[in-house]
Amino acid sequence: MVVAGIDSGLYATKVVLLSNGEILSKAVLTSGLEDPLTIAERALKIAMDQCIPPGESCKYIVAAGQGKSHITIADESAPDSICLARAVYKALPSVHTILDIGAGHTLAVKCAKGIATGAVSSDKCAAGTGAYLEIVSSILGIPFERMGGLSLKSTEKIEVNSLCAVFAESEIISLVHSEKKIEDLLRGVYRGLALRLYPQLLQVGLEKDVALVGGMAQDIGLRTAIEELLGYKIVLFEDPITIVALGAAVIAEGKVITGK
Repeated sequence: MVVAGIDSGLYATKVVLLSNGEILSKAVLTSGLEDPLTIAERALKIAMDQCIPPGESCKYIVAAGQGKSHITIADESAPDSICLARAVYKALPSVHTILDIGAGHTLAVKCAKGIATGAVSSDKCAAGTGAYLEIVSSILGIPFERMGGLSLKSTEKIEVNSLCAVFAESEIISLVHSEKKIEDLLRGVYRGLALRLYPQLLQVGLEKDVALVGGMAQDIGLRTAIEELLGYKIVLFEDPITIVALGAAVIAEGKVITGK
C-alpha cells in the first residue's frame, strides 16, 4: 500500500511516498512557469519511478501548499498546519512549535500529539519571507547560499529593521553606500527578519521544542538569528523542505487504514 503527499509551493513542489509508515521516496522540483498540476504530476512520477513497479499507482493522495486547489490528481487536500503537526509528531514528537518559512509566506504552528492546536500565518509582505533574502542577495551580488555563513563573521551590530521589503531595500543600499562591511550588514538583515518572525511564534503560543522548516530552514544565518532571540537551539529536521509533504502522506495513510 503506497500513499503520497504533495506540497505544491510557490517556488517548489515536493512529493513524499509512504508505505506502512516508512518513507519510500521523495521528489522536489522547482515550480518554474508551468502550472501546479503539471509540476505535481511530474514530481509524483519521479518519486514513483524510484520505488513502484510500472503500472502500479498510489492508493491515496493528499495535497497541501499554496497550489493545492490545482492538484486535481489528489483525493483530497489538507491545510499546511495539520500536515506540519502530523509530520512533526511522526519524526520528532518532542516538537511543540513549528515555524515554516517559505518563499512567499510564513506559518507558525502550535501542536500536541499530531494535532495542530493553533496557527498564525503571514503573507502580507515579502520582508517577512524567504523572498526578502533573495532580494538582499540580488542587491549585494552575493549567492544566496553564501549569505548565512558570511553573517556569522560579523563583528559589528547593525540594525536593518524596515517592516516593508521596499523600505528594507532602500535601507540596505544606504548601508552599502556608507561602506559597512557585508558580513555586518547580513547579520543585521537576518536579525531584522528574525524580529519580524518572532511575534508569530509568540502569538501562536511559543513552547519548546521549536522546529524550523521550509526552504529557509537550512540557512544558518537565519537559524542563528532566531536562536539568539529565543535563547536556545532550534530543532532542525534532516530534510526540512519536505516536511509538509510528509505530513500530507501521513494523513493519506491514515485515510487508507481507517477509511475515514
